[in-house]
Amino acid sequence: MIEIRIVQQDGITAQFSGVVATVLRQILHSTTRMGLYNIMKRSDLDSDNMSLVRRMAAGLIAGGVVAVVGNPVCVAMVRMQADGQLPPTQQCNYGFSDLLKTLLHEPLIYRTKVARVLLGL
Repeated sequence: MIEIRIVQQDGITAQFSGVVATVLRQILHSTTRMGLYNIMKRSDLDSDNMSLVRRMAAGLIAGGVVAVVGNPVCVAMVRMQADGQLPPTQQCNYGFSDLLKTLLHEPLIYRTKVARVLLGL
């Protein structure tokens, strides 16, 4: 029922608010996490018999790095999705340029908060 109301009020394109940022986030998180994990796994001398502790450590490190690297994309995703909920006069019409603004203008310390890194683990 909510979907019908959204389509009636805002049009069919309102259903896809934030989809670009969501797909970008998923691609970034998945490929970076698996890529870092595989690099760490290959760097182990005996990667075929890698211990559980080493595999867990590699996964935790990859998750922490992805949390820091991917946070600007998450911020852009939330902003794009929340913007669609505002009345048309208050909307900022966030887009891909918002991601660049987040990278350039938000301080690094904001993107590397401990809570965000722990969420990635």
